[in-house]
Amino acid sequence: MSSGGKRRKLSSDKTPRRRADSKSSEAASRQSSVHVLALSREYKRQVRPYIDIIDSLRSSGVDQDVNLPAVVVIGDQSTGKSSVLEAISGVQLPRGQGMVTRCALELRMRSTGTNTGWNGTLRYRVRRSSPVEIILRKPGEVGDAVRKAQDALAGDGRNISKKGLIELEVASPDVPDLTLIDLPGIIVNPTEDQSKDIPKQIENLIEKYAKRQETIMLCVIPCSQDIAANNALAIAGRQDPERERTLGVLTRADVTGKGDEGTIVNLVLQNGMKMKLGYTLVKCRSQDDIDRKVTLQEALDIETDFFQSHKHFSKLPEGITGIPNLARTLTKQLVAHIQSCLPDLCDAIKNQLFQTTTELSQLSDPVPEDKHEYLIRLLSNYGTDLTAVTEGHALACSMVSEEEEMAGDDSTLNSCMLFKNARKTFQTYQTAVRDLSPSLNDLKMIGHLIENYRGPELAGFENYRVFEMIARRTVAKFKAPAMQCLKEVEKIVEEVFLELGRTHLGRFAGLHQVVVERMNDLFKEHVKEAEMTIATLMQSKEIIYTSDTTFEDHLQDETEVAEDNSSSKRPTGSTPRAWSARQMLRKLQAYFKIVTCRLCDNVSMAVMRSLFKNFTKNIGSKLIAHIQSGNSLSDDVDDDDHENSTTPISPDALLQEDGNVTRRRELLLQRQERLEEAEKKLKTFCGRKRRRSTLQ
Repeated sequence: MSSGGKRRKLSSDKTPRRRADSKSSEAASRQSSVHVLALSREYKRQVRPYIDIIDSLRSSGVDQDVNLPAVVVIGDQSTGKSSVLEAISGVQLPRGQGMVTRCALELRMRSTGTNTGWNGTLRYRVRRSSPVEIILRKPGEVGDAVRKAQDALAGDGRNISKKGLIELEVASPDVPDLTLIDLPGIIVNPTEDQSKDIPKQIENLIEKYAKRQETIMLCVIPCSQDIAANNALAIAGRQDPERERTLGVLTRADVTGKGDEGTIVNLVLQNGMKMKLGYTLVKCRSQDDIDRKVTLQEALDIETDFFQSHKHFSKLPEGITGIPNLARTLTKQLVAHIQSCLPDLCDAIKNQLFQTTTELSQLSDPVPEDKHEYLIRLLSNYGTDLTAVTEGHALACSMVSEEEEMAGDDSTLNSCMLFKNARKTFQTYQTAVRDLSPSLNDLKMIGHLIENYRGPELAGFENYRVFEMIARRTVAKFKAPAMQCLKEVEKIVEEVFLELGRTHLGRFAGLHQVVVERMNDLFKEHVKEAEMTIATLMQSKEIIYTSDTTFEDHLQDETEVAEDNSSSKRPTGSTPRAWSARQMLRKLQAYFKIVTCRLCDNVSMAVMRSLFKNFTKNIGSKLIAHIQSGNSLSDDVDDDDHENSTTPISPDALLQEDGNVTRRRELLLQRQERLEEAEKKLKTFCGRKRRRSTLQ
């Protein structure tokens, strides 16, 4: 055969082979194109409901209250995160050098019927402003829309948003049923125009998601980087030491260094750093591909050809290379994770709802329309409770729970058991008075006084003037403890009416201030009243008197005690002065048992009369009258007081609720509403799953 014939034969033999290769490539392309569709159809019935319920809960804001199952994408800056996401979703997200992702982006993909077109929706909310919703008609509109949303949430390109969230929902027949949350790339060295702490801000944002047990971490690792130097894996390792919820995706397989292919293969086969969820090796569009106008679909075809023809990677087991397999793995792991988290999620929502409802009940209801009637009710309730406390009743109020009351903790019952605490103070006063009364320690002093004031009487005769002198001096010492007793009870009562004021009126700063000012004025009047009564009592005790029968009875008791102690007999060698001193001490002790009992009871009753009974008498009515007329709260109001009356205080002004309380109630009501809705959705969802399981 001539050389020309040979060339024609070779050429003839080569053409069919090229056609075969072309057909094989087209078949692979069609297979790659259909792969994602097949994935969506295969899982649609079982998968979509689980993803929908979590997406629905997140849209309603429940993730503010409980942690929801999620897949978050983390990686170092410029490691191919955006390329992976756009390969899975079919939309081109912002990409480039430097910080591209500047806030959390929730990417929701929903697979639709084969005859439906592409549509997308982007939502975000800047602080407390109204939500922004943008309808997207083409995949090419996504990049600009995301950039504008990031600028609105994070400001210029130098900053990130720690709380902002962009929701991007994509519906298409070419996407899987899957939801991912993309986070800003990790920065090691900020640029000159960036904040010095921007790396720490990004790390804190990533760890906020990563530390949740409900989160699956998708770590993006470029094949060209030493895995030991990957910051995303370092963060994941701190939050998930056992790597039970970490999945690795190795990007840029086409730029693997020569000789490093074996290392990548071993890593994917779990022969290196093991991960329970495994690794997936992918090749996404490069910047050069984008510049050459390579479409996302074409990029998938190129990826398929790459892994089928690669010397090392073609030998890897099926299912761990390529974007379609990554999407399949993510969907499978996310659904399994949601299924495992559902019982705990239901419990968490139930507990949060209970806590929210409890806190709401403690904040009281909003002010009703009839503010005048409501104001009267508030003041009446305050007066009723204060009167109950000063009558010795423990309140069945919000300040003390049943468990705390049964436990008898003084620190807890302090404000509601006024009488109990006052009784302790009275007992302390009684002890102090008894300690000041004449005792054996005073024998020497009594003997000196008897000797110094002795008149013409013979030895052994007692001088009544000495008895009176000692009695009056002793009574004078009783005033200081009495005033201290009053001061202590004053503190107790003041603490109670102030705390009750905070409980009943604290939510209204204006009303609370007016009432406290007036209550303080009235309380001072009754403290002065008690001081005057105690002073009068002390003056009356300067008169040395008790009935003969009472004194004789107590003296007899003292004599019997002395006989029992063998002190009534005159000791051998004892002088008449010493014997007289002992006899006078016995009479003084008998008298002061009468005096201390009488005085302590009178002082205690005077304090209770002024600070308990008189102070709280008709207190609710007095407060109401003051609010309505502006008059003084004094018990007696004369004509001059009426002439100087101030203008009645408006209920509107008094019932201006503290802004913090109002905002807190609004937040709690919003939380209660979304938690109730979440609980309802979960019950419906779980009920449907149980019915389907029974039918199967």
